Amino acid sequence: MEVGKLNNLISVNELAEWLRTTPRAVYSMRARGQLPDPVRVGRRLLYRKEDLLGWLGEKCAVSPRETRR
Repeated sequence: MEVGKLNNLISVNELAEWLRTTPRAVYSMRARGQLPDPVRVGRRLLYRKEDLLGWLGEKCAVSPRETRR
């Protein structure tokens, strides 16, 4: 993996902050298959920002109020 691409990786703790939850919840979501696959660097699990942004885009639902227009 290129060094420049390492800047696009975030840790479990950073992801938890991003999702406004706990690292434990992130690990639970991963175990249930609710998150994109992480990259393992040594013992650390890191997530690609682009994968997470795509995942969030898929998970965002249009509110019923917006569909009535």
